[in-house]
Order: sequence, then structure tokens, then C-alpha cells
Amino acid sequence: MKKIAIIGAGIAGLTAAQRLERQAEIQIFEKSWRAGGRMTSRNKNYNFDHGAQYFCVKTEAFRQFLAPFVEQGLIRRWDARFVEFDRDRIVARRQWHAGFPHYVAVPGMTDFGRVLAQNLNINYQTRVTRIVRHGDRWELIANGTSLGNFDWVILALPAPQAAALMPDCFTQLQHIRNKTMQACFSLMLGFQKPLQLEFDAALIGNMDISWLSVNSSKPGRPREYTLVVHSTNRWADDNLDLSGEAITQHLIAELERVTHRDLSSADHVDMHRWLYANIERQKSPHKLVDYQHQLAAIGDWCISGRVESAFTSGFELSINPAHASGPD
Repeated sequence: MKKIAIIGAGIAGLTAAQRLERQAEIQIFEKSWRAGGRMTSRNKNYNFDHGAQYFCVKTEAFRQFLAPFVEQGLIRRWDARFVEFDRDRIVARRQWHAGFPHYVAVPGMTDFGRVLAQNLNINYQTRVTRIVRHGDRWELIANGTSLGNFDWVILALPAPQAAALMPDCFTQLQHIRNKTMQACFSLMLGFQKPLQLEFDAALIGNMDISWLSVNSSKPGRPREYTLVVHSTNRWADDNLDLSGEAITQHLIAELERVTHRDLSSADHVDMHRWLYANIERQKSPHKLVDYQHQLAAIGDWCISGRVESAFTSGFELSINPAHASGPD
């Protein structure tokens, strides 16, 4: 049986592993302590989904994939009161509902990756630093230590990280190098008393913040009142060198302008930098495969910065060109 190494245990890597485990022996290497990538939650006195906020379903493959998790209650609808802001003025309102469901994992976004990772062979806190060819196999190395030899290597990493690690012989290396991913800052605020906002989720235009959610309004979350705010990708890209304190202060000031609320009562304040948070919709293949050298690169960045895009990229990958599905 072939041996396949998958580098990265985000949704794309986990999906590919589940699809390929009947064809090969799969070993996953993940630099973090957990699986799931940007589907993640943080618990520090308060609970925050500080990465992916929700996900929707547009393809039948993803719908079928999610069905058992919906039935189990791991995935639930978030029927949020949604508004759109133009600066500090609400210009549109609607109620999310079953007609076009918005889903979250329960009790936190991290739990989806945790469940998908069950029964998979994952080496956590392992950062692969080199991929070296020996005959017809690939050796993975982590800071001088060999991690083993494999027939195939699949990189399920953000495009810049994949481009840096991928061997030069990969036929579509330049394709990865041409990808431009966008950053985002995530602000997390916890309060002892609710702010009594008239919405649960908001898209914000013409400000340096683009998203606001009452995280505690999501199903299965603790009752403590929490807000998650995302900067725009543009502002994050332009201010990557700012200190954490400066970023936090600016995002809070922007949020106060939008909500007309004094946020000094926040009991908990935290911020996270996502260097590779998003990408504009791509016209390129859903996955990049080099059958000759037995290398591949997958990820949401092949399609768009969405949870379903990560799933699709991993789902359509095949190590057998005769069985490949979807565009290459």
C-alpha cells in the first residue's frame, strides 16, 4: 500500500485524508496542537470563534458530507439577526433561516476539526522544514530529524507556506507563488453584562472593520456575552507591523464608532493576527497535482477563502489521474 504524507490538518487536509485512507497509508503532520485550521475557538474565561465565523453550503457534495454531523448535532444552524452597516448606519436587515442556512460547529468551531481528526494518524506540533527526493520516494524532515519516507506528499497549507516548502520540481510551483493571500486581525471582547445590540451578526462597509458578531448568540455557546470583530483584509495587510496594542486600540475605536457604544466596560480583551486569512475568488484549478513527481497542493486558496472551498479542494483530490474528480 502506498504511503502518503499530508502536511497540514486544516479542513482541506482532513478531507483529503478521509478520502484517500482506503487507497493508502496516511500520515498527517500538523505544526499546531490541534486540527481544523481557521475553524477554531479560543477559551480564556470567555469563548470566542476567532477564525471562521460560520459556513454555508452551495454544493451537493458538501451537503452530503455535513448531513451526518447535522443529524448528530455537531453542526447546527445559526439563525442570526443579521444587519449591514454603511459606516455607522444600518442599511439592511434580515433574519437568517432554514431557507439558506448558516452553520456553526457546536460547542465551538474547533470541535469540527476535532471530530474529523478522530481515527486519523496525526503528528501534532510537528513542523516539516524540508522535503527531499530519494529515488522514487520523498523524505520529510523536521529541523534535521527524518519523519519518514513517502510515495506522495500533499501540502494542505496556506499558499505562501506551500510555495516555500514545495520542491522545485513541482510542475505548478509558479501557480502557487502567484497566489496572494490576505491578512485579518480578530478582536475578541468579553463582557459581564450584555450590550443589548439589536443584531447578532453584522457586515460593515467603509470602515477598517468588516465583521461583527455576538459570538454568544451562536447555538451551544456559553452564556457569557462575547463579541468577535474582524478587520478588513486591506487594513490588516497595510498594518502588519503595528504592535498588538495599537491594533487592538484601533479596532475598538472603530467598533465604538459603528455601534455608538462605550466599550471600556469590556472585562476581557484579546486579539489574534491571521496572516493568511482570505483570498479573492480564483479561476484556477480546485487542486494542484503533479502526478509525475507525486506531489500536490490543496487548500481553500485554490477557490476562495471559505470553509466549503477547503472541503472541495481536499474532496476532489485523487492520487490516481484516472479517478480524478473536478477540474485539475
